[in-house]
Amino acid sequence: MWAIQQIKTADFVLVVASERCRIVGDGENAPGDNKGLASEMALLRELCHSDRENMTMRVLPVVLPGHSPDEIPLFLQPWTKDHYEVPSLTPDGLEELLGVLRGSNVR
Repeated sequence: MWAIQQIKTADFVLVVASERCRIVGDGENAPGDNKGLASEMALLRELCHSDRENMTMRVLPVVLPGHSPDEIPLFLQPWTKDHYEVPSLTPDGLEELLGVLRGSNVR
């Protein structure tokens, strides 16, 4: 219930790319594995399906150093929708993402 409330009311939802995130987001995990993440990914899929325009602006796929857009679940359209690549965990590396979160760098 907590995750539902947070996702529905947050200004932004960050989805951090990882192999596990992609596997669960794409429904390739074994039944019963990663139940929390599976619930959150299912909720995000449903919300993206039912309100694509709004959720596209609010759900921000983030690619941290050492990861790839290939690790973003397919329902978040990793190659046709914006995603935020963070080249380094420094103020400069986070500049674009932080600008979006602050509302000063809207794509």
